[in-house]
Amino acid sequence: MASNAIPRAGAIGGRAAVIALAVVLTYANSLHGPFVIDDQAAIVQNEQIRVLSRLGDVLFPESESPVAGRPLVNLSFALNFAAGGLDVRGYHAVNIAVHLACALLAFGLIRRTLELPRLRRHFDGSSIDLAFAAALLWVLHPLNSEVVDYLTQRSESLMAAFYLSTLYAANRALTEPRKRAWQALAVVSCALGMLCKESMATAPVMVVLYDRVFAFDSWRDAVRDRLRLYVGLAATYLVFVAIILGGARSGVAGFSSGVSPWTYLLNQTMVVAHYLRLSFWPKGLVVFYGWPAPLTVGDVVPYAILILTLIAATIAALSRAPAVGFLGAWFFLTLAPASSVVPVATEVGAERRMYLPLLALVMLTVAGAHTAWKHRPAIRTLALVPMIALVGVAGALAAATVARNREYAAPLTLARTVIDRRPNAVAYHILGEQLMLDGRDAEAIEPLSEAVARGNSRAGYPLGVALLNQQRLTEAVQRLDAFVRTSELPYRPVPGWLVPPRTEVVSARVLMARVFASERQWSQVAEQAERVLKVMPSHQDAHRLLVEALINLGFSRVLAGDFDEAVKLFRRALVVDPANARVKDLLALALEDQQRVGRGR
Repeated sequence: MASNAIPRAGAIGGRAAVIALAVVLTYANSLHGPFVIDDQAAIVQNEQIRVLSRLGDVLFPESESPVAGRPLVNLSFALNFAAGGLDVRGYHAVNIAVHLACALLAFGLIRRTLELPRLRRHFDGSSIDLAFAAALLWVLHPLNSEVVDYLTQRSESLMAAFYLSTLYAANRALTEPRKRAWQALAVVSCALGMLCKESMATAPVMVVLYDRVFAFDSWRDAVRDRLRLYVGLAATYLVFVAIILGGARSGVAGFSSGVSPWTYLLNQTMVVAHYLRLSFWPKGLVVFYGWPAPLTVGDVVPYAILILTLIAATIAALSRAPAVGFLGAWFFLTLAPASSVVPVATEVGAERRMYLPLLALVMLTVAGAHTAWKHRPAIRTLALVPMIALVGVAGALAAATVARNREYAAPLTLARTVIDRRPNAVAYHILGEQLMLDGRDAEAIEPLSEAVARGNSRAGYPLGVALLNQQRLTEAVQRLDAFVRTSELPYRPVPGWLVPPRTEVVSARVLMARVFASERQWSQVAEQAERVLKVMPSHQDAHRLLVEALINLGFSRVLAGDFDEAVKLFRRALVVDPANARVKDLLALALEDQQRVGRGR
């Protein structure tokens, strides 16, 4: 027995090493990829990851931020920052490592599942090879590249690692002597996954379904033998509920996000069909899919028929071919949190959502190919054909992933891929901002204008800045004014992403005040400065501009002989800046003129 165990352990270790090498080689060119899109808010501008010792800040990320409600993800960024500041290589290395961990967990879970009594006969002697093939193809698939290259999407891979750990530990608890220890690990993994992303909510359901399909003859048998595990997994929903009730992401996801569940569901029929296409032909990948569109049933009939047919086939397979049905259930259940009736207002689709569902499709394909090969005696003599096919497919997937990594190498390139493949309002916004960061304000005006025209009111702020930098002052003020007015709407813009950030509103008002000051429109300067000070009382530029405006308005009243009004204006300026000697002198002179005029009456 020992002699058999050694070659078997060597086979497992050798294949794990191949998976690791393949991941490292495929993602080696991604290490220097810059921070993109949400990475700016989640990492670069995230003050809560700056001091690791302030765990309260680290574990309670700011509401509506990309890491809101995801404390373990924020903690991982804090650890990265503590180790290397904003050196992007460290963040990419962790993302690659987590992706590899997911692949190794998938390898172990699939292998052990194929070796359970119900499947052993069908896959006897092939479990290691099939698990290796599935894990290798999945880890190299370019559809997963977003989770690795886009640093903020560590939330997806970290959640997936705990998801797979939960299933793996639950599997080990079926066969290992230390059953309770493995069950405890499954519960802890599930709880930790809930702290990474809301999609973890389906993990307890998948464990129960896994047990029924692969280990027990009835639901009663499963509950009798695994009740302790099920109760522990159910308890992890307390973590999930606490995060949801905290409302950390209520502005972008959920039933209060501004998008109706029905509209979102109609959109998802088209999006899920698109995901299926990308799973088998991963061409035309994009980093941002845009917002849900106002669709009708008539718009989505072909896609809805496809999805409903697949769901019906999954339900039928659960009774007739349970292992196949489980893979179908895995696909739909792991995809359901973000692709069903629960709206995500900011993104109608995202390739990262296919991270776990893709594993089911890959395994189904590998198992199907194995079964077809097994029943073709005439060609089974060509023993190298499966290996050649695996190497060819894996090589093609790796090459496509390497090419996709290159598209993440520059934010401008990434933004242009979205506009070329799936143009939307946010993509034009991103392109415009990247052009501005490159100092190409004149070029940025066109894409930013297009973003505004497509309904992206937030693009009005950078557009106003770009126009201002080009000395197109009148247009700049018009754009900035339209932008700040969206902050005064009595309702939440849909999607919630359009709610203008307070910092941008303040900055826009200060910029308008400066333009008005250059044109000596002092009443408008005072109005904008006072609006800034209402929300940021210590804003230095607003103080300075308001004092300057009040002084000039006071002068104009002095010249008009209206000394009473001049005194009021100078007194207001003195309230704003009590130590300003010039204002004190002007007030004194205005008071003298006021008294002189009064005596003359």
